Order: sequence, then C-alpha cells, then structure tokens
Amino acid sequence: MDAKVKQMIKLIEEDADSFARRAEMYCKKRPELMKLVEEFYRAYRALAERYDHATGVLRQAHQTMTEAFPNQVPVALVDDSPGGSATEVYPRTPEVPPPVRALLEPDELQKGALELSSHAIKRNKAFIEGSESVTNRKGLKQFHDLFGSEESTNRVKFMEGRERKGLNFHDSGEKKQSLPKNGGPNLRARVPSESERVTKAEMEISTLKSVLSKLEAKKEAGLLEYQQSLERLSSLEREVSRAQEDSWGLNERASQAEVEVQTLKDALTKAEAERDTNLVQYQQCLEKVNNLENNISHVQKDAGELNERASKAETEAQALKQDIARVEAEKEDALARYKQCSETIINLEEKLLSAEESFRRMTERAEKAESELETLKQVVFELTKDKEVAELQYQRCLETISSLEHKLACAQEEAQRLNSKIDDGATSLKGVEERCSLLERTNQSLHTELESLVQKVGDQSQELTEKQKELGGLWTSLQEERLRFMEAEIAFQTLQHLHSQSQEELRSLAMELENRAQILQVTKTYKRNLEEELQRVKEENKGLNELNLSSVMSIKNLQDEILSLRETIAKLEAEVALRVDQRNALQQEIYCLKEELNAFNKRHQDMTGHLESVGLNLETFTSTVKELQDENTELKNACERNRNEKVDLLEKLKTVGLNLETFASTVKELQDENTELKYACERNRNEKVDLLEKLKTMEKLIEKNALLENSLLDLNVMLESVHGRVKALEESCQSLLTEKSTLAVEKDALISQLQIATENLEKLSEKNNVLENSLFDANAELGGLRVKVMSLENSCRLLGDEKSGLIRQREGLISELSISQKRLEDLEKRYRGLEKKYMCLKKERELTLSEVEELQKSLDAEKQEYASFMQLNETRVTAMESQIRFLQGESLCRKKEYEEELDRSMNAHVETFILQKCAQDMEEKNLSLLLECRKLLEASNFSEKLISELELRNSEKEMEIKSLFDRITILRMWLYQMLKALEIDVHGYDDEIKQNQLVFDCIFGGIQKMHNSHLKSLDDNQQFIIENSVLIRLLGQLKLEAENLATEKNSLHQELKVQSEQFPELKTSLFNTNAELEISRAKLKSLESSCLLLGEEKSGLLTQREGLISELNVSQKRLEDLEERYQGLEEKYVGLEKEIESTLCEVEELQKSLDAEK
Repeated sequence: MDAKVKQMIKLIEEDADSFARRAEMYCKKRPELMKLVEEFYRAYRALAERYDHATGVLRQAHQTMTEAFPNQVPVALVDDSPGGSATEVYPRTPEVPPPVRALLEPDELQKGALELSSHAIKRNKAFIEGSESVTNRKGLKQFHDLFGSEESTNRVKFMEGRERKGLNFHDSGEKKQSLPKNGGPNLRARVPSESERVTKAEMEISTLKSVLSKLEAKKEAGLLEYQQSLERLSSLEREVSRAQEDSWGLNERASQAEVEVQTLKDALTKAEAERDTNLVQYQQCLEKVNNLENNISHVQKDAGELNERASKAETEAQALKQDIARVEAEKEDALARYKQCSETIINLEEKLLSAEESFRRMTERAEKAESELETLKQVVFELTKDKEVAELQYQRCLETISSLEHKLACAQEEAQRLNSKIDDGATSLKGVEERCSLLERTNQSLHTELESLVQKVGDQSQELTEKQKELGGLWTSLQEERLRFMEAEIAFQTLQHLHSQSQEELRSLAMELENRAQILQVTKTYKRNLEEELQRVKEENKGLNELNLSSVMSIKNLQDEILSLRETIAKLEAEVALRVDQRNALQQEIYCLKEELNAFNKRHQDMTGHLESVGLNLETFTSTVKELQDENTELKNACERNRNEKVDLLEKLKTVGLNLETFASTVKELQDENTELKYACERNRNEKVDLLEKLKTMEKLIEKNALLENSLLDLNVMLESVHGRVKALEESCQSLLTEKSTLAVEKDALISQLQIATENLEKLSEKNNVLENSLFDANAELGGLRVKVMSLENSCRLLGDEKSGLIRQREGLISELSISQKRLEDLEKRYRGLEKKYMCLKKERELTLSEVEELQKSLDAEKQEYASFMQLNETRVTAMESQIRFLQGESLCRKKEYEEELDRSMNAHVETFILQKCAQDMEEKNLSLLLECRKLLEASNFSEKLISELELRNSEKEMEIKSLFDRITILRMWLYQMLKALEIDVHGYDDEIKQNQLVFDCIFGGIQKMHNSHLKSLDDNQQFIIENSVLIRLLGQLKLEAENLATEKNSLHQELKVQSEQFPELKTSLFNTNAELEISRAKLKSLESSCLLLGEEKSGLLTQREGLISELNVSQKRLEDLEERYQGLEEKYVGLEKEIESTLCEVEELQKSLDAEK
C-alpha cells in the first residue's frame, strides 16, 4: 500500500510547462491513477475483512477462556460472551470484492493463538519463580497496548484490561472470603489452641499459594494471548487509519486536480477572449460573461453552503464548551447569511435578465438602422433611375463605399470600446476567479482544520475519559474485594458497550469511505465533462483558426489584386506619359515642318518672281537674282556653317553681273544647301527618337522603383503586424509565466502548511507518548504495590492467627485500619464525584452526538437540494448552450456578410481612390490638352489659311506660266517670221539661239524640279492636314471626356452633400449605442461591488474562524489545567503510597518483634 501511494504521489506531482501539456499528462495518467486507487481500495477492503476475522478469533478466545475458567468468571461473562455478537458485527463490514493480496491470513492467527496458549502453560514455573520486575514489565506492556493507538480501540483495550483486573480481584476475593471463615470471632474463641491453628493456617497458606500459582499461570497465558490479539488488532487498526489518511490525501489530490482543471478552463477562456476581436467577439464575450456570472452565482451558492457548513462545524466545536442557545443563534445567523446570499443571487439573475434585454434592444436598433439604410438605398435607387447606366453604377458604388466606410468607422470605434470593456471585464473576472479560488482553498483548509480539531477534541475527550477511568481504577484498588467484583461486572458491561460503539464507529468509517468513493465518482464524471468541454473548445478554436486562415487568404488575395491594380495604373500612367511625349514630339515636328513650309513658300515666291522677271526682261531677272542672293544671305545668317561660301558667291555674282552661267552655279549651290539642311533635320529627328527611347527606359526604371517602394512599404506594414503579433505573444507568455509563478507560490504555501500541520501532529503524538509512558509507569507501580499489599495482608492475617494473644497490638492496628478506612471513604466520595462528572460528560457527549446526527441529516438534505439545484443548472446550461450554438450560427452568417461587405468596401475604396487620382490626373491633362488644343486649333487654322493661299498662288502661277509659255512661243514665231520677212540669215545666229535654248532648257529643267518639289510639298501638306484632322478628333474626344468628368464631379459633390446630411443621423445612433454601453459598464461595476461584498463576508468568516481558534486554545488551556489537577492527584497518590510504606515498615517491625518473641 505504501508503494502504491508513492506511485500515486509521483504521478500527481509531475508538472509541465504549459496548461495544454498538463491536460495531456492528466488525460494520459488518469487510467494509471484509477488502477492504483482501485487496488488501494481493494487492499483496504481486504484489511477490513481480516479485521473482522481477527475479531471472530478473539471471540473464540473469550469462549475458550470462559470454558477454561468457569469458576473464576461470573455467569454473565459466559452468557453475554461476544460469541453471540459476532453474528451482529460481522455483517457490518463493507460488502467488497475478494482482495487482491492478503497481508495476514486467518490460519496464521489461529495458529498463533494456539501456540500462545501452549507457550503460556510452559512458562508457568518461570513466572512463579520470577521477581516482581516481570510483573511490572507485563503491566507496562498491558498499559502500552491499552493506550497505543488514538482511535476507538483504546476504549476496548482499556476495558478489557479492567476485565482481567476484575478476574484477579475475583481470585483474591475468594482468598479473602476463605480467610475470614477461619478468622474473626472464632479466633477469639479459640485462643488456647494456637499451635493447631498455626499449623492449619500454614497448611491453608500452602494450598492457597499452590492454587494462586496455578491461577496466575493460567491468567498469564490468557493475558499473553489477549495482548497478542490486541497487538494484532492495533496493527490492523493502524493500517486502517493509514488507509484513511491515504484516502484523505487522495481526496486532497483530487481537489488539487480539480483546481488545475479549473485553471485550464480559465486559460482556455482567456485564449478565446484574446482571439475574438470582432462583433462575434462581442457576442461571445457577452455569452461568456453570462456563463461566468452563472458560475459565480454557483460558486457563491457553494460558498454560502460552505459557510453554512463551516458555521455548523464551528457550532459543533463550541457546543462542547458553550450552551445550546449560542449554537441556535449562530444557526440563525448562518440562515440569515444564506438568505442574503440567495437575495444577491436573485439580484444577479435580474441583472443578467436586464443585460439580455439591453442586448436584444441593441440588436433591434441595429436591425432598424439597417432597414432605414435599405429604405434610403431604395429611395436613392428610385431617384437615380432616370440617369444613365454608368452614372447609376458609379453612384451605387459610391453610396455603398460611403455606407461601408461609415459602418467600418463605427464598427472600429465600437470594437475598440468593446475591447477595452472586455479587457476590463476580463481583469475583473480574473480577480473574481482568484478570489473564488482563494475562498475555496480557505474553505478547504478550514474543513481540514476543523476535522483535525474535532479529532483532537475527540482524542482528548477519550484521553480524559481514560484518565478518569484509570483514576477510578486506582481508587478502587484500595477498596474492598466485594466492590472489586461489582467493578469487574460493570467493566464487562462497559466493554460490551464500548465494543458496540467501536463497531458503530467502524460502520460510520465504512459509510464515509463509501461516500468518498461516490464523491470520487462524481469528480470523475465532472472531469469527463470538463474533458468534453475542452474538446469542444479545441474544435471551436480549430474552426476559428480555419476562419482566420480563410480571412488571411482573402486578405492576401485582396493585396494581390491591389498590387495588380497598382501595376495596371502604373502601366496606364506610363502609356499616358508616352502618348504625351509622342504628342509633344509631333507638335515639335509640326512646328519644324511649318517653318520649313514657310521657307519653301518664300523661296518659291522668289523663284517665281525671278522667272517672271527673266521671261519679261533680263533686268528684272537680274533683280530677282539679287533678291535670291539676299535670301541666300538670310539663310546663311540662319546657317552659320555656310556663311563664308555665300559671301564668296555674292562677290562672284557682283563681278559676273549678268552672266547666266554664274547664275546656274548659284542655283545649284542653293539646291545643295537645301539638301544639307534636310540631312541636318533628319539627324535632329534621329537624335530626338534616341532621346525618346532613353526617356522610355528611364520611365520604366522609375516605374520599377515605384513598385519596389510599394513592395517595401507593404513589407514594412507586414513587419509591423508581425511585430505586433510577437508583442502579443510575448505578453501572453508573460501572463502564462506569471500564472505559473503564482501557482508555484500557492503550491509552496500549501506544502509549508502541510509541513507545519505534520510537525504539530508529531509534537502532539510525542506529548501523548510521553503522557502514556508516564501513565504506564504509574500503573506498573500500582500493580507492584497491589502485589505488595496482598502479600502484607496475607502475612498480617497469618500473624493474627498465630499471635491471637497480642490483642492490644491488634487493636492499635484496628484503629489504624479505621483511620485508613476513613481515608478510603473520603477517596470513595471523591470517586463518586468524579463518576458523576463522568456521567455528566457522557450526557453532554450524547447530546453533542445527537446534534451532530441532526446536522448530518440537515447536511444530507442540503446535499439533496444542491443536487437538485445542480440538475436545474445543468438543464439551464444545456438550454444556454443550444442558444449559444444558435447565436454562433447567426454570428457566423453575420460575420460572412460582414466580411463580404468589407471586401466590397475595400474594393470600392480602392476603386474610388484610383478614380479620384485618375480624375485629378485627367483634369490636369485636360487643362493642358485644352491649352494645347487651342494652340493647335489656332495653328491649324493659320496653316489652313496659308495652305489655301498657297494653293491659290500656285494656281495663279501655273496659269501665269502657261500664259508666259504661250507668249514665248508666239514671240518666237513672230521673231522667225520677222526674220524671214526681213530675210535675215538665221543660221548666223544659230549659236546664240542654241545658247538661248540651252539657257532656256536649264531654266525649264530648274522650273520642272521646282514644280516637282512643289508637288511633294503639297503631298506633305495633305499628310499634315490628315494628321491635324486626327488630332482635332482626339481633342474633341478629350473635350467630351472632360465634360463627362465635370458631370461626374458634380454628381460626386451632390452625393457628398447627401452623405453629409446622413452623417448627423448616424452620429445620433452612435450616441445611443454609447449610452447603452455605459449602462452595461454600470452593470459590470455593480457586479464588481457584489464581488467586493462577498470578499467582506469572507473576511467575516475568517474572523469567526480566528474566534474558534481562540476558543480551542482556551479549551487546550482547560485541558492543561485538568492535567495539572491530575498531577496533583498523582502527588496525593504518592503521599498515600508513602503512608502505606510506613505502615508496611511498622508491620515488618511487628513481624521482627514476633520472631524475637518466638
């Protein structure tokens, strides 16, 4: 059994780092603990069976003693032997299954009893020849067996010892009766026959000695058997007491395990409270607060019941020393407190109902607000039906975005407030739970202390009764032999009574063990329920983790969508920038082309002027050449590279004058310069294209940098969130470490208290051992003195028979005996007074036992009420759980809707933000485009006008050229005719004509080239016109888009106005919700005040406990006074022994004088 207890303690004392590991260890080691408890219980039941078997063996020994000594034992012993009561006692043992292993077998007990009887018969001679020290040692052993244990067997052993003393008294009584038959008045009548009487007396003395030796040998054998049986009984009872202590230790361990399970539940509720942060958190926290308040009410009820039990136990402790009236008054006070606790519970229930009603009102208001929002949405929808589809979609998006933003803001504010309130409530609940745990621990400690005190009081009362009985035995040892016979009969009756009491106590112990087994079963069921609750909570946590994972995935998806949107926006911005750059490049090219067109037009005009002048007059032709030279100088001023060449050409032209060859060379030089200028323009264009490509690459790099910066910002946000989570985890770890340290401190405190209690018990046991040793010594001395008194009385009687002539000395002795008789009468009176006190104490004890029984009945009734109340609570809990499940389903649905609305609102936010930025960019671009469009329109109008003018001029010039060709042909024909008419030889002028034709051919070739270039310029102008038309169309589209943006801007302003009008209404609704939240805060404060009142009641109970402890100290002082009185009596007894010794000395002197006279 000790090994099993050690294994159980090792299994229970093992610890872990976290609550989850403790729970796992508890679940794993629970079956091992159950097996060990079952084996321990079986061993205890086996001990009980062996105890019953040992009692049966003892009864058989009593029967054998009565059969062996029928003359020495009265008839009442034979008739009322415990053999008949065996049938009554044996069935009282608890009905148990067969034991696993036996510590003592019944065959060994029977063999031991037979061996003891034979061994005692063999040792008869050694006992007769032994000295008085042997008797003293035996007396010490007898008293040690009487006072060895602290349980109910003490009474049985003591009264059985008195039964043996009664038997001895009976033997000595027979001797004394035989002596007075030969003495008395017959001695006075037979004075002359002294020698015959002396011989007869010597013969009778020898026969009496032989009979006495036989009786003493038989008596010692019976005493040895009885002592060994008592030793076995004491060992069995000690094992039973150890088993009871072990069962108490297991009960305490079970209570500690329940406390740990409660701490695990608290930790799980805290983890759930920390995880839930949304509106679902608020609902679940309210439900948990309701559940916790119900638990607090249950705990308060339990505390009230425990307080009642404590008060009842205190009244029981005080009933031993105070009157019944005070006990009734304390009961009334306890009932009043119970009524107060019930009233507080009713108030808390009413508060809970009011809180539920307020929550319902909140939900109704929220539904009303949602319905109002829906009606407003419908009105807006009806008003916006006439608008276009795009405007409707955009307005709906904006309305939903605004409403969701407002809801989000309200929900965030409410969530923050509710989180603060939840934190406050959690802290208050932690304080309340800690107070409740402290109350439970203090109540348990009070129960244990009260039980220990009741045991101590019982032990002390038993010790007092035993000491009083010992005093009675000491006083009765000096009385007459007839009184000893009566005391032996009374001792046997009291033995039977005490034996029945011990059996009743064993029954009560068996009932207590059964009750504790039932309590263990209840705790097992409670632990199973707790395990089921833990599994449910784990499943809920799994569901919440899955929801969190889904929410995290949705958040990640949203973030990816946002990143993709940002990338698309960046791409669009890059495309817009490219388009803008292309537009700027085109504008620059258009400007350059315009300048080139202007230059070509000027040159064309100059050339036409020169041609006209050449055709009409050579002088005008030279003037045109000069103008062309002036234009060339202007071009040279524009182009710094060819200035020197142009200056040389002017000088050559001045020197040449009217030379046509120099004119042709100048025209060719001018054409070369134009080609070079075209090449320079193309180079500039190529450089512009390269620069544009470089700008594109730079823009791409800028976009990449922007994306990297955005990713860095997102990573920083993620790091901040991770840091927040790490901080939260560190805080939770710190809270868990603090809880672990508090638990370790509480464990150390409990261990220190247990050590102090064990030390006190050891001290008390040492004191009891010292007192028992002192009592054993005193009883041994009394036994020796009794033997001496018996021998002296026998010697005095023999001397009286032999020396009947010495009447005077005998009269003196008779006078001394009369004095001793007076003293004995005084001692008898004192003994009677002590007996009366003992009877009064017995009556008081019976009254207290009856009160205890009544209190136990009341406790049973209260337990039944508590069981019914627990059943009602279980039904309520099931109903609440069903409601909680329904509400959880609703909350999940609402949570899903809320998440969908959050997603929509986030998308709408992103879209609005993007649209706002796009609108701002488009507005800026539109402004710039409007300005550019205006410039382009002006330029296009100007270019159109110029083109129209150039076309008109070209048509006019073509007509003029045709007319000139006609005129030249006519003139040539006229000249030829004139020459023919004048009969001038044309062949002589052939060289000149050829020269003129060559000149004209060169002129016509140049004119044709100019005509071709003019046609090319016309084609270029047509292309430019087409591009300008395209740009005009683009500008028109941009104007339309700008107008649409302006209309959308106006609609946005209108929606902002509508939302600003709706904002005060939402503010009022927020104010109402805040007011309701303040009401809930006030209710929480009232709950905290009720908890404080409970703490004050606890302090009152502690003060009552201190009063009880002070009263117990007073009772201990009284016990110490009684011990001092007992010491005074012992001193008186020592004085009496001294007087007896003085009388013995006188008797010895008389013997010596008689021997001298012989």
